[in-house]
Amino acid sequence: MAFGVTLKGQVIPDHNLAFLLTDSKPAEGFDSLIGKAVTQDTSAANSVKLVTSGSKVLGRILLVEDRTSQGEGVVATIERCGGMTLPYDGDAPAVGDTVVGGTTAGNVAKEIETSAGLLVWEVDTTAKTVTVLL
Repeated sequence: MAFGVTLKGQVIPDHNLAFLLTDSKPAEGFDSLIGKAVTQDTSAANSVKLVTSGSKVLGRILLVEDRTSQGEGVVATIERCGGMTLPYDGDAPAVGDTVVGGTTAGNVAKEIETSAGLLVWEVDTTAKTVTVLL
């Protein structure tokens, strides 16, 4: 990190959007999904799911609310703009690499063929996270 400048946590106000989350409730609970990367789920309108291998990143989960008792399903608030830190799989991407969905649901991985991935701005190999700009 040069000169104390970081994109981590720099968000653009009013770019958090609510979507239906189609993933099943993990054993650890929905709160365990906070901070994970999501992609569009084309099986239903206005829906997202955790990214999987090679999928394009739409944003990061900020909040999950189980509203099934109200008949609304599971609603996730997704951060869509700003500097976001996401967990990665495999070898550490380098600054300037691009990332897409990784092998672990909700994680990202270094993109093999650069085409649609997000540009990496920071890498933390200890925490196994990268910071990207959406």
